[in-house]
Amino acid sequence: MFMKPNKHLKRSITKQSDSMANYKKLTVATMVSIALSGCGSEIEQANSNQINSWSRAPIAEAAGENCEFGGQKIETGADENRDGELQDSEINQVEYLCDIKTTDTYVNDMSNLDDNFWRTFSLYPEDNTTAGTDDAIYRFQGDLLRIKRGENTAEYLDYVIPGAAKSAVVTAYYWEGDTPEVSPFKIFASKVGANNANDWVELTVNLEKVGDYTQRDADEDQGDEENDNWAKFEFTASDILNEAGEDYDFIRVQFPVVVSGQAWHPQLGNLTVDYNADDSLAADNNQAPAPASDPNAVIIPVVQSDSIDNWNNIFSTSGGLVFDSSDVDEGNPTRFHNDTSRLKSVGNTGEYVQYEVHGAVQSAEVVAHYWAFEDTEAFRIMVSKTGGDDAAEWVELGTTHTPDPDDAVDDWSRQVYTAVLSEDQISEDYDFVRVVFPILARDYSPGWALQLGDVNISYVEDYSLDSDNVARDLSNVEIAGGQAPMAVEQALKDIMATNGITSVLDWYVTRGEGSNGIGDSNKLYTDDSAKEFRFISYNVPNLVMSEDPVWDIKPTFEQEDGIKTIADMGGKVARIYTMGIFESSNPDKIKQISWDDSGNLVYNEDIFVAMDNLLAIANKHGVRIQIPFIDRNGWWGGIAHFAEHYGKTSPEFFTDDATIAGFKEMISYVLNRVNTVTGVTYKDDPAVFAWETGNELRSDDLAAIEAWTADIASHIKSIDSKHLVMDGREARSTKAAGEETLRMSNAAMFNPNIDVVSNHYYMSGPSAFIDQDLATVGGTKPFVVGEIGFGDLDVAAAIDTIISEGATGLLVWSLRTHDIQGGFKDHADGNVHAYHWPGFDDNYAYNETNIVSNLWEMAYAIDGETRPDIPAPAKAPVMLASGSNLDIRWQGVTSAQYYDIERSDNGTDGWVLVGDDIEIGGTNTDNYILADRTDSFGNIHTNVKHQILFQDGSAAANADNFYRVKAINDSGESAWSNVINTTGMLIENGIVNDKLGSLSTATEISDASTLFVDTGNTEFFEDDDSGRIKHSGVEEEWLMYSFAGDVNSFWVKTYFWRGAPQTDVVDFKIQLSTDGTNWDDFESESTIVAQRGDWEQIDLVGRGITGGYKHIRVVFPVSAEDYSSWAQQLGNVLVGVGSGVPELPAQQTDDGLIIEDFESYSSTASLKSSYKDLAWGNPSLDETGDSKQLKISYDIDALGYAGVGRDYASAQDWTSGNAIKFSFSHENAGNIIVIQVEEKEVQLRGDGKPDTWEKATVMDASNQDGDFIIKFSDFGYPHWFGDVEKNDGTVFDANDIYKLNIYINKEYPGLSPANTQTGESLLIDDISIVTVP
Repeated sequence: MFMKPNKHLKRSITKQSDSMANYKKLTVATMVSIALSGCGSEIEQANSNQINSWSRAPIAEAAGENCEFGGQKIETGADENRDGELQDSEINQVEYLCDIKTTDTYVNDMSNLDDNFWRTFSLYPEDNTTAGTDDAIYRFQGDLLRIKRGENTAEYLDYVIPGAAKSAVVTAYYWEGDTPEVSPFKIFASKVGANNANDWVELTVNLEKVGDYTQRDADEDQGDEENDNWAKFEFTASDILNEAGEDYDFIRVQFPVVVSGQAWHPQLGNLTVDYNADDSLAADNNQAPAPASDPNAVIIPVVQSDSIDNWNNIFSTSGGLVFDSSDVDEGNPTRFHNDTSRLKSVGNTGEYVQYEVHGAVQSAEVVAHYWAFEDTEAFRIMVSKTGGDDAAEWVELGTTHTPDPDDAVDDWSRQVYTAVLSEDQISEDYDFVRVVFPILARDYSPGWALQLGDVNISYVEDYSLDSDNVARDLSNVEIAGGQAPMAVEQALKDIMATNGITSVLDWYVTRGEGSNGIGDSNKLYTDDSAKEFRFISYNVPNLVMSEDPVWDIKPTFEQEDGIKTIADMGGKVARIYTMGIFESSNPDKIKQISWDDSGNLVYNEDIFVAMDNLLAIANKHGVRIQIPFIDRNGWWGGIAHFAEHYGKTSPEFFTDDATIAGFKEMISYVLNRVNTVTGVTYKDDPAVFAWETGNELRSDDLAAIEAWTADIASHIKSIDSKHLVMDGREARSTKAAGEETLRMSNAAMFNPNIDVVSNHYYMSGPSAFIDQDLATVGGTKPFVVGEIGFGDLDVAAAIDTIISEGATGLLVWSLRTHDIQGGFKDHADGNVHAYHWPGFDDNYAYNETNIVSNLWEMAYAIDGETRPDIPAPAKAPVMLASGSNLDIRWQGVTSAQYYDIERSDNGTDGWVLVGDDIEIGGTNTDNYILADRTDSFGNIHTNVKHQILFQDGSAAANADNFYRVKAINDSGESAWSNVINTTGMLIENGIVNDKLGSLSTATEISDASTLFVDTGNTEFFEDDDSGRIKHSGVEEEWLMYSFAGDVNSFWVKTYFWRGAPQTDVVDFKIQLSTDGTNWDDFESESTIVAQRGDWEQIDLVGRGITGGYKHIRVVFPVSAEDYSSWAQQLGNVLVGVGSGVPELPAQQTDDGLIIEDFESYSSTASLKSSYKDLAWGNPSLDETGDSKQLKISYDIDALGYAGVGRDYASAQDWTSGNAIKFSFSHENAGNIIVIQVEEKEVQLRGDGKPDTWEKATVMDASNQDGDFIIKFSDFGYPHWFGDVEKNDGTVFDANDIYKLNIYINKEYPGLSPANTQTGESLLIDDISIVTVP
């Protein structure tokens, strides 16, 4: 802020001279003399015959002590010597004609967000003084400092002016799409600056466009022509004194709410206020809040309105109230004066609704509708400071009654009741309002005869008043719909027994009846012992369909493993994922629900039989299944795909009659289905825990989704009265205390057909949000955390909250089962993989062992019990047929921690332990190879990720070997498995990684008598390599590897001792052959990697090999002397075969370090072994150009974003440069691209997750087709990081990279895409590390 002085006042100063002459103010004569002096000489004589007064010509007086704002100096005296000149000694008077300052100017350039008297909270500075200066110069005409909002709300700033405001000018910048004519800034004035809206006057404002985008010169062009969409406007209130007629000394500048819904524009540039200085006007000013940013010390005028469309704004209710929108249903919306949703009482019993406001209530207005044949008994309005149930805590207010001037419509009249608090009542700071229904005079009057239409509460905001409020405890409010404990009928158990299924479940899970029956209505029960049913367990989404590694029906083996896992860890409940819905964009992907050509629903019998199996297994092990019907997202097909069949969109899923009817038909089929395994209908099956209306359902039309929820819940209960119904909606977002928070919707809490409410939590510090939701639910219903992830500390704290607060349960996301083809199913959610029971140390990166162990313990602690020992493996593993000793496989056993493997040369005796304490739950990428896989529908999937369980490198190649395995954990071990025989077979597709612990993996060697394994001096070799091959003699010794598929690449690690001249020999030689007889020398990339002592490591790499080579030979160099042959050693041989592409070291070229050129991939399948589809990115290998490229195909308009990523098996060192470069080719400019990288282990955040870095930009003409470069210094924290994560002090570390993700986004904070077209693609050629200025 700075002040511009103009004319301020008239000031005259007199002084005494040495002669003590009297000084005087300017006289009229003096003024005339001064005026005449301008027409002649310096001094004019009035009368030459006498001694007259003379004046010197006025001289300028600088601003200072004599004249505050400058002026003129006047010197006068008598020309005593009559020489026609006024000498200094003749001056007897000095006077000053001072400039008068009439107007001051206050200017605020928005350089300091706190430089104001008061402001609302969602305002943020936009400072381009240190970065983005060019943008500010060209986009904002050099305005480097501005203010923008965090939300599209009417935020404002108040300024105190030391005088009477005369005019005010607001400078603002608008982006295209929102115009100042439609959405103008507003200017208000006040005498006292109070927070009462009545103390402010809105001023008339004139609008003028004063500036536009400044195009850069041709040599400065940045390709940013889209930035010309910024324009500069001035809003001027020009005559405040005359318009308002008051001496106002406060100005308020208020942002508009714009049609586009964007928060980042418009932006506020400057405020200029002209005023007449007058400090006396401050006498009646309000005191500024201190501190200004403390919401507890601030009062802001607010009106809270409830149109009675739902329960969301209501704090609590007495019960006995239901919504009525019958007028709309009957096609007569004018009956209630277009009030389409109201509350009515079930009986004439004086029910009430209660509201909480964060401040002091000033007034309340109630709009009611009366049936004309009833007396208009008044609604009562009451206030309270605490919101308690004691009648003494409530004060009834006097009301004024205003009947609607219109005549009653269809015998209904509208009445308005208003209560205005007195000053004394306002000073009591009431923050609760209760609206009480009147009891009509006639006892037989129906409850529907009077209805509550709207409630409007005016209050001044003050969060400090919350401190004495009672908690939202609705435990005394009993919601109907509960049931007495319900035993499973013996007839049903007999049916299951007839079908070979023994159910250990004797009771259904029910919600208590409350005071009218057995059990509390906010708790769940499974028998008549009064013990509450509570649980800590997992989401196990893939128990019917599996998405990893291919889309397939879940086999019974995997289902039983998943259910037995829940039983072994004491979990009680497993939540599966939703029904799969047919996708027209992917018609070959078989789903549970589809339609025939006539539009009839079709239910895939194979998939439903899998669900039949699941319920049968759950009965057997005593586990309950939570089943959500449909997904909001598109992972397996969701509401958008369901609505699409009826010609509708996602929002219309909740409103379109035909779509809703189809969804109800689907539900009816599921509930009435007769299980083909147990013979029992789903609606009678005790293994069903709850029917969930959907997964994370949401809609911008809150009233529509609440009506839909009530309708669907009623439909479910009309068919199935034995099972719970859970609300499947996401919690709504509200604003409290200046922060965005998640709040539960009240509608599900008070609906008798909904038994359980739930929410999902994926954020830092979820316990605070869970506490918030529990307070909102207030004990009305059982509460379950339906999903939570991913940090171990966050999850542990959330579990503690659930247990200590008495909530019903918690389900962690997520658990995956064993794979029927060996090992475990793997699924990655960002940095974290799905958990594997009972937890494996290999997965330390996401702390799996601690998380799984804690869940196991808490599953018992929630019932006050101590965790038992882990159950011993209940059965032996099953060995799977294998053609190679490098791929020994078996079906795992639930709760097994380790496996021992033995080998025999005959399968009967002579067993030798070859694998000790083998873990198979690790999810590191180097635990996988590629292989073909056939799904349940007979489709063959090539090059599917295939977990490596055990490779027997000590077995002789091309020889018969017999294997068996047993499972082990801390409680015991299983019997030995069946025995399999493997004959060394050649690999067609895959990756061979020979760590050379022996010579057995090689197909052939030159001379076994001259090649040896060296295990000593490991400190001189990479990763303390204790298995290396050395040779003796002076001949060319070699190891050969043969394959059924073509060699596409290799990486060979070699070592040379450089301690003496005679050991200085040439590199190892790599030879390739198509027939194993004729050999071609291959020119490898040779790189000196490290020097450890006298040992030098040289890596040999071959990329993109073609030519049909099926044999590779590694040839030792010829030693100069026999005794020095040990000085050349072979450390590791890695070979890619067929579609198997290993991870190779980055390639250094003149253009930088190439970390990917895609040339080594032979097909899309092989590329997908490295580049995963993170979200609808559909990665493929493009070979249409001169070089191979990664193609990402996506539709962000429909899905919001798409992503492809690569996990590196070993840490990548990018320190050879300071930037990463992508060679791009993109169809259209305007999309947002987001590059993410993650570090391996060097720096871990406080939550135990790897550091993640991100850079986002809009693809424009500068990077749409060509090189796209990101400097490492430009990487920042991901937009979804919390403040704790951002403040952990870590910095980007380029020498330890293990993940690279590429996303295309429809939206990103602070960026505006210019293109969201459908069906686009992005081509990426080389990815390299470069050095740029």
